[in-house]
Amino acid sequence: MKPWEFWDARIFYAPLAIYILWLMLRHRRGIGCITKADASFPYGGLSIGSKYAILERFKQSPLFDSHFAKSFLVRASWRVNTRVRRASAFINKHLSFPVILKPDYGHRGNGVLLVQNMAELRDTLARMTIDHILQAYHDEPYEFGVFYIRLPGEQRGRIWSITEKVLPTVTGDGVHTLRQLIEAEPRYVHRKEKLFEKNRAALDTILKKGEQRKLLITGSHAQGAIFLEGKQYKTRRLERVIETISRADPAFHFGRYDMKAKSIAAFKRGAFRIVELNGVDSESTNIYDPQYSLIEAYRILFAQWRLLFAIATRISGPYPSLWELITNYRHFFSATKETVAPRAAYQ
Repeated sequence: MKPWEFWDARIFYAPLAIYILWLMLRHRRGIGCITKADASFPYGGLSIGSKYAILERFKQSPLFDSHFAKSFLVRASWRVNTRVRRASAFINKHLSFPVILKPDYGHRGNGVLLVQNMAELRDTLARMTIDHILQAYHDEPYEFGVFYIRLPGEQRGRIWSITEKVLPTVTGDGVHTLRQLIEAEPRYVHRKEKLFEKNRAALDTILKKGEQRKLLITGSHAQGAIFLEGKQYKTRRLERVIETISRADPAFHFGRYDMKAKSIAAFKRGAFRIVELNGVDSESTNIYDPQYSLIEAYRILFAQWRLLFAIATRISGPYPSLWELITNYRHFFSATKETVAPRAAYQ
């Protein structure tokens, strides 16, 4: 039997869904009320909202330029030549290849691309079907998720959890193909199909002896990354930096920063680059550390959702109806089935 962390999401989240329903009944609120916890984010930072708009909320932070990856929104409504011209101008001024191109709304690392050169960028921008974020690619070897929570009225928030994200890698021996190296690694036995999918163009490549190959470009558990408990890395300096960034938006109370750092020591002293900030549907991803049992994982998730409802119900104001959320999620799932059209369709 598969470890619980690899169960089908519909099975794993069923008990949580029942618990959320109980919280709704207890607080006499619709599910849409949770969006008030991050009222300044589109739909509270749910997957149906713009990720770029969330990043823009923190531009007033004194740490924005030093701690956020430089990003630019490329709109699907623009003509192709406008997309290419504006993206090229941004790269020439702020970035260098390779660059990240990812959907402006999405989840679980779906649709994230590493673009190597201008020819690839032109081709991809011409075929994109929804808005995309063009972002600096930070190749730092360490990646973390930092979950931040602040109750309304509190002067300071707190780091609720830290997750260390380990990108799967293989080392070549000059004999075996990439596919064979992935299959031979016991740690990837339950991730291999995802890893095959992400590396399908290179699966028959034989890596040189000693050559290391990263199998993912971003730390998504759903895509095959390994998540570990990171609470041991929390320091007062890290807390101060996270607090300074978070207070740039007074309406932000609940979410997870995804970031990269050059080393663990750099991370602990607050030197990192934020590549994404997730809102009210954030997950305390340290639960996926193999040390945690299924019961312990649910305990953490239930506590997280209790806090989310406690925050949201203390904040006044309207919130989206269930029907509005359903309508937007239908559009979301339809639009994100294919964020970049196949070449044949484009041609």
